[in-house]
Amino acid sequence: MDKRLHPAVITAARDAGHPIRMIRGAEITWAGSAPDAEAQDAILSAATMGDRKDAVRAECRRRIYAVASAETQSNMAMAQGQIAARSEAERSAGDRDILSGIAAALAWVQEMRAAYAALSADPEADYRADGVWPECPPEVQDVVGRF
Repeated sequence: MDKRLHPAVITAARDAGHPIRMIRGAEITWAGSAPDAEAQDAILSAATMGDRKDAVRAECRRRIYAVASAETQSNMAMAQGQIAARSEAERSAGDRDILSGIAAALAWVQEMRAAYAALSADPEADYRADGVWPECPPEVQDVVGRF
């Protein structure tokens, strides 16, 4: 068993009511009675899916931050709040462009989250491939460039 999977196996086993005392290589020492083969397979399957979800989540996050860093996102949120505090009549064309771009960015992030959910649930999907993730719209790139 891959050592990187050990934490996920320990968590899945605990969640299934079969805590693990120790893992050494492919050998698992259970802290109580060992689960039957079917339960052990279910634990390993749950651990593999949990590990996959973490990997897909990290890839999704990496792709979002590649477009807009945490600082950029914070600045965008602050600008959105400041613009939203003004009445419609007080907003400039630039303000409206920023709000439109931020709305597009939020919609793109929702699409990314939906892709994360689908990719993490499909063990056959290649979550590292560019083609499986939503493309960042040009208006998002434009508004991000302002911050």
